[in-house]
Order: sequence, then C-alpha cells, then structure tokens
Amino acid sequence: MSKAEKFIQLNTKKYSNETRVTIGRHNYLEIQPWLTPEQALTAVDIAREELVEWLEENLDKYIYITGEFARCKMFEDLKKVMEK
Repeated sequence: MSKAEKFIQLNTKKYSNETRVTIGRHNYLEIQPWLTPEQALTAVDIAREELVEWLEENLDKYIYITGEFARCKMFEDLKKVMEK
C-alpha cells in the first residue's frame, strides 16, 4: 500500500459528513464534502496514470543529456508538473 493510499484510508470520514460548527454561542450542523475510500483510491490511480503519461511524453527530452545534470533537470521539471 502506498503512502497516499494509507493516508486516505486513515483520514476518510467513515460515518457522516455532518460536523458541528460553533460560532459564538450558536451551534449548528454543517455538511462537509468528502469522498468514499474507493473514490479517493481512484483519485490516486488517476494521479499515477498522469505521472506515467508525463514520463512517457517527456522522458526523451532527458535521454540525450548525460550525467547528473539530466537527472536533476528531469526531477525539477517533474516537480513543477506535480505542483500544478
């Protein structure tokens, strides 16, 4: 199990999406958006597919560059893509 999958399983709400909100002396229930564990795991699979697609489309840009520079450049570019 990946770190992302473990995080999703540990942090997904399992019972209700209603939370009690207190503003001053007033309490009320508010419905919060949430995903089922299956939906969240599907999101992880989609992210993996996107990463593989990016690597397939862009890896040839780094093949002709040799040495440590190519590795650093690829990881810098990949980090920029993942931040988007």
